[in-house]
Amino acid sequence: MLARRGEQKIQDGRIDEAVALTSAAGAMVERAPSATRAFVLTKKATALSRSGDVGATEQALGEARDAFARTTDRPEPSWMSSYGWGHLLHDEALCQRNLGRGGEAVRAAELALGVEERVRFERPRAFTLGVLAIGHAQAGNVEQACATGQDLLALAARLHSARVRGRVAELVNVLDGHREHPAVRDLRGAAVPALAGGV
Repeated sequence: MLARRGEQKIQDGRIDEAVALTSAAGAMVERAPSATRAFVLTKKATALSRSGDVGATEQALGEARDAFARTTDRPEPSWMSSYGWGHLLHDEALCQRNLGRGGEAVRAAELALGVEERVRFERPRAFTLGVLAIGHAQAGNVEQACATGQDLLALAARLHSARVRGRVAELVNVLDGHREHPAVRDLRGAAVPALAGGV
């Protein structure tokens, strides 16, 4: 519950509170089952990445990966049934994006998209495509960012999700310095319905 409250604080932009809540949650799951501990630690890493603390973010991500790889004899709670390696990789990509490290975000997002759960379900795929596109934009890969952004727009049109539209808006903003590039112009034009809330 603390990790989820921390996640909400991240969305509200209350980063100090998010770090406090997710750090408390991380301290409480030392003996939790592997995936549960990894889940909580990625929320801590996400909050830390929004604070700009690179070292602490990397440490939390490393602890999350180690936790996920560890086998325990304790069963995972039922609410963890859908959490997997693809989620962890997505959260790692999200952290790198938050830190402005586009190349690292691309690497983690591409790995996440290679995991079956991120491919099969459109909503998680859309979120990871958004992070991938933004990572490409941060890394200066304008055409790849726009190509991935077009894939994201195709999913946004089917999902009718405000959070997915938020990723589209963020991508357009990150590409603002390249607005004269033909691919960026095409993407901006195609994104108008999403940005207007029409998809």
